[in-house]
Amino acid sequence: MKTAASVGNPLESTKVDLKENPEADPFSVARNIALRQLSMAPKSRKQLEESLAKRKVLPEIAGPVLDRLTEVGLIDDLAYAGMFVRSRCLTKKVSSDSTISTWPSCSIRARSKSIGSASML
Repeated sequence: MKTAASVGNPLESTKVDLKENPEADPFSVARNIALRQLSMAPKSRKQLEESLAKRKVLPEIAGPVLDRLTEVGLIDDLAYAGMFVRSRCLTKKVSSDSTISTWPSCSIRARSKSIGSASML
Protein backbone atom coordinates (compact mmCIF):
# COMPACT_ATOMS: atom_id res chain seq x y z
CA MET A 1 0.00 0.00 0.00
CA LYS A 2 1.30 3.46 -0.94
CA THR A 3 1.38 6.13 1.72
CA ALA A 4 1.67 9.86 1.24
CA ALA A 5 5.31 9.68 2.30
CA SER A 6 6.14 6.96 -0.22
CA VAL A 7 4.38 8.71 -3.09
CA GLY A 8 6.22 12.01 -2.57
CA ASN A 9 5.24 15.32 -4.02
CA PRO A 10 2.96 14.78 -7.05
CA LEU A 11 4.11 18.08 -8.56
CA GLU A 12 7.77 17.05 -8.36
CA SER A 13 7.45 15.01 -11.56
CA THR A 14 6.29 18.09 -13.49
CA LYS A 15 9.47 19.97 -12.64
CA VAL A 16 11.30 18.60 -15.65
CA ASP A 17 13.84 20.88 -17.22
CA LEU A 18 15.51 20.36 -20.57
CA LYS A 19 18.89 21.10 -18.99
CA GLU A 20 18.36 18.41 -16.35
CA ASN A 21 16.86 15.86 -18.71
CA PRO A 22 17.69 16.41 -22.39
CA GLU A 23 15.62 13.31 -23.24
CA ALA A 24 12.39 14.94 -21.99
CA ASP A 25 9.71 15.87 -24.51
CA PRO A 26 10.28 19.61 -25.10
CA PHE A 27 6.56 20.25 -25.66
CA SER A 28 5.72 18.70 -22.29
CA VAL A 29 8.44 20.69 -20.59
CA ALA A 30 7.17 23.94 -22.17
CA ARG A 31 3.57 23.12 -21.26
CA ASN A 32 4.52 22.35 -17.65
CA ILE A 33 6.49 25.59 -17.31
CA ALA A 34 3.59 27.62 -18.70
CA LEU A 35 1.00 25.85 -16.55
CA ARG A 36 3.11 26.41 -13.42
CA GLN A 37 3.38 30.11 -14.27
CA LEU A 38 -0.38 30.36 -14.84
CA SER A 39 -1.14 28.54 -11.60
CA MET A 40 0.62 31.29 -9.63
CA ALA A 41 -1.13 34.26 -11.27
CA PRO A 42 -2.67 35.24 -14.61
CA LYS A 43 -0.04 36.03 -17.21
CA SER A 44 -0.02 37.56 -20.68
CA ARG A 45 1.23 35.56 -23.62
CA LYS A 46 4.27 37.85 -23.80
CA GLN A 47 5.13 37.15 -20.15
CA LEU A 48 4.87 33.41 -20.79
CA GLU A 49 7.03 33.68 -23.92
CA GLU A 50 9.69 35.49 -21.88
CA SER A 51 9.49 32.90 -19.11
CA LEU A 52 9.88 30.05 -21.58
CA ALA A 53 12.77 31.80 -23.35
CA LYS A 54 14.52 32.29 -19.99
CA ARG A 55 14.20 28.53 -19.46
CA LYS A 56 15.82 27.93 -22.90
CA VAL A 57 12.64 26.68 -24.60
CA LEU A 58 12.94 27.27 -28.34
CA PRO A 59 10.36 29.61 -29.95
CA GLU A 60 9.27 26.84 -32.35
CA ILE A 61 8.32 24.76 -29.28
CA ALA A 62 6.86 27.62 -27.21
CA GLY A 63 4.62 28.95 -30.01
CA PRO A 64 2.45 25.86 -30.50
CA VAL A 65 2.24 25.24 -26.74
CA LEU A 66 1.06 28.81 -26.10
CA ASP A 67 -1.32 28.59 -29.07
CA ARG A 68 -2.94 25.51 -27.54
CA LEU A 69 -3.23 27.13 -24.11
CA THR A 70 -4.90 30.11 -25.80
CA GLU A 71 -7.32 27.79 -27.65
CA VAL A 72 -8.46 26.19 -24.41
CA GLY A 73 -8.83 29.58 -22.72
CA LEU A 74 -5.93 29.45 -20.27
CA ILE A 75 -4.25 32.42 -21.93
CA ASP A 76 -6.49 35.42 -22.64
CA ASP A 77 -4.58 38.65 -23.20
CA LEU A 78 -7.75 40.75 -23.39
CA ALA A 79 -9.00 39.45 -20.04
CA TYR A 80 -5.50 39.88 -18.59
CA ALA A 81 -5.33 43.49 -19.81
CA GLY A 82 -8.74 44.25 -18.29
CA MET A 83 -7.72 42.72 -14.97
CA PHE A 84 -4.42 44.61 -15.04
CA VAL A 85 -6.11 47.97 -15.73
CA ARG A 86 -8.74 47.39 -13.01
CA SER A 87 -5.99 46.49 -10.57
CA ARG A 88 -4.02 49.63 -11.44
CA CYS A 89 -7.13 51.79 -11.14
CA LEU A 90 -7.70 50.49 -7.64
CA THR A 91 -4.10 50.85 -6.49
CA LYS A 92 -2.90 54.02 -8.25
CA LYS A 93 -4.19 57.57 -7.89
CA VAL A 94 -5.35 59.12 -11.17
CA SER A 95 -5.69 62.87 -11.53
CA SER A 96 -9.35 63.91 -11.70
CA ASP A 97 -8.61 66.66 -14.25
CA SER A 98 -6.66 64.34 -16.53
CA THR A 99 -8.10 63.98 -20.01
CA ILE A 100 -5.28 61.80 -21.28
CA SER A 101 -4.35 58.96 -19.01
CA THR A 102 -2.04 56.00 -19.17
CA TRP A 103 -4.99 53.97 -17.88
CA PRO A 104 -7.90 54.97 -20.19
CA SER A 105 -10.68 53.32 -18.20
CA CYS A 106 -9.52 55.12 -15.04
CA SER A 107 -10.09 58.52 -16.60
CA ILE A 108 -13.49 57.85 -18.17
CA ARG A 109 -15.21 59.96 -15.49
CA ALA A 110 -12.72 62.79 -15.96
CA ARG A 111 -13.24 62.71 -19.71
CA SER A 112 -17.03 62.56 -19.49
CA LYS A 113 -17.01 65.54 -17.08
CA SER A 114 -14.86 67.59 -19.43
CA ILE A 115 -17.00 66.64 -22.45
CA GLY A 116 -20.18 67.48 -20.55
CA SER A 117 -18.77 70.87 -19.54
CA ALA A 118 -17.69 71.64 -23.10
CA SER A 119 -21.06 70.73 -24.57
CA MET A 120 -22.83 73.13 -22.24
CA LEU A 121 -20.96 76.13 -23.73
